[in-house]
Amino acid sequence: MSSLFRLGAVAAAFTLLLPCAASAQDDGPFQGLKIAIPEARGRAAWGRAALSKSLRRTMVEAVGPLVSSRDLRKAQRKLKQNRRQRRSPKGLAAAGQAVGARYVLDVQITKKKWLYTATALLIDTRTGNVEMNFRSEYYKPKKDAADRGERIGKRTILKFEELGVKPGDSGGGAVVAAGGSAGTSGTGATKPGGDAMGDDTMGGDTMGGDDPDDLRVDDGTDDATAMNDTTGDPGSSDTGSTGDTGAVAMNDTSGGGSTMNDTASGGSTMNDTSSGGSTMNDTSSGGGASTGGGFSSSSGSNTVGTELTPEPEGRDDSEIIRISFGAGAGLLRRYDLAFSSGNNSPLSHQLEPLSLLELRSEFIAPKVPVSLQLNAAFRPVKYNITIPGEEDVQPSGSILDLMFLAGYHVGIAGSGRQTYKIIPSVGARFALSNVSAHQPNILLSTTTLAVIGGLGFRLPFNDVLELSFGVDGGLIVGYSEDPGTSGGGASGITIGGDLSVRLWLSDAIAIAIDNRFTFESVGFDGTPDRQLPESEPQDVQDATITTQDLRTSAGVAVRF
Repeated sequence: MSSLFRLGAVAAAFTLLLPCAASAQDDGPFQGLKIAIPEARGRAAWGRAALSKSLRRTMVEAVGPLVSSRDLRKAQRKLKQNRRQRRSPKGLAAAGQAVGARYVLDVQITKKKWLYTATALLIDTRTGNVEMNFRSEYYKPKKDAADRGERIGKRTILKFEELGVKPGDSGGGAVVAAGGSAGTSGTGATKPGGDAMGDDTMGGDTMGGDDPDDLRVDDGTDDATAMNDTTGDPGSSDTGSTGDTGAVAMNDTSGGGSTMNDTASGGSTMNDTSSGGSTMNDTSSGGGASTGGGFSSSSGSNTVGTELTPEPEGRDDSEIIRISFGAGAGLLRRYDLAFSSGNNSPLSHQLEPLSLLELRSEFIAPKVPVSLQLNAAFRPVKYNITIPGEEDVQPSGSILDLMFLAGYHVGIAGSGRQTYKIIPSVGARFALSNVSAHQPNILLSTTTLAVIGGLGFRLPFNDVLELSFGVDGGLIVGYSEDPGTSGGGASGITIGGDLSVRLWLSDAIAIAIDNRFTFESVGFDGTPDRQLPESEPQDVQDATITTQDLRTSAGVAVRF
């Protein structure tokens, strides 16, 4: 019996609390105001989802259920809007009015270097005018995106107060058409055609839909006035004071030609322009907030706001040094010796895959698009040459390949570390193939020096994947052999290509995969004085040596 009594008491208390909870949901200052908030545009890694969720939650607390963004997209399709129209204020206004929204709050996130900017446009669906253009900046999407969504929501609510918006106001009147069909009039929560529309709350609104990476189409605004609003947090005070510490600045233009600039060194600053002909500049020091007319602006004026986040000390998007170190193998090492008679010498050979150590480094001059690059690869070698009728030749040795380049970085798209680049370069290549002494010394040590030019491409597809490739080539200006030579007057060409992949695990560290192919051809005049196999004709002359080399390595890259 006591259990039944307690259960009944709980049920009664729950019944009494339900009306209180319902009334708590309805106590927002603009309950019933119809607003559509599409999913913020921008890459997922930029905090798109967190910002959208926080913004919608903030607006739901103020206005109640939102107009479904899914229905907004359906209306855009019915209006046959192209991509540009779907992004324009006029196009959003037409679609918003078609689903009964009084306003559309559209947000786009962009990135430049380390800085992320969330730009919010509040669009009046009756006129297509942009009533607010507010920008909030941040550096850490995972930490700051949700907070910026809340700030945009609070600033929007303040704007409603400035505009004198009435609770329950919904779309009405005509709007300029933006699409393949004529513009429609708002009909409350009814689609064009009479289908009933359901409102979405935060949990029910579907995110996504359109391509988030499209840039906003800026078709201008219809009013000549603008308001610049810079604040750490919009807060709730009519005087513009905020909950954050630091200087806050606001510029409000609501009409004609009078301007008042009021600057406080430690508090809030607002500039209010109303109709009139006088100009007044007032500067004071102290920590208090200076209202200078508060947030007031005439209904229908445009608001251009910027919220700045102080840049972290030492944070710089430029890079000065890149270094990668890897280990791998020489997949191909082919040496061919031929004479004018057309016969290949028995000394021609191909080495088995070899172990490899590789270093790549690049120094980029600060604020100058010039770089110096050094690439080095070293391989220990164990030769095993089989010559018919003679004993196998098995000396040890090593192969060293060095490349020095000076490059000029030409940005073709993007910014900071996300810049797509073309990098023309000039430099030199030095190669040393060393063979230990053996009998009868038929394998020669060689040294090659070439003057080269190249063209490289660096493509950072996103924050993780970066692809680089390039070609280079030039003239061999120095070639020597020891002991003996394959002839006189050595000259030739060298051609090479690189393909590199960087998988950035963080801003500074990446997995590095590097590949290089080199082709080298050297021609000689006259008769060789090197030791030749007994099976080789002794009257050969005008030798040609070609070398093909392919290597690959994997390791770690850093940049700073």
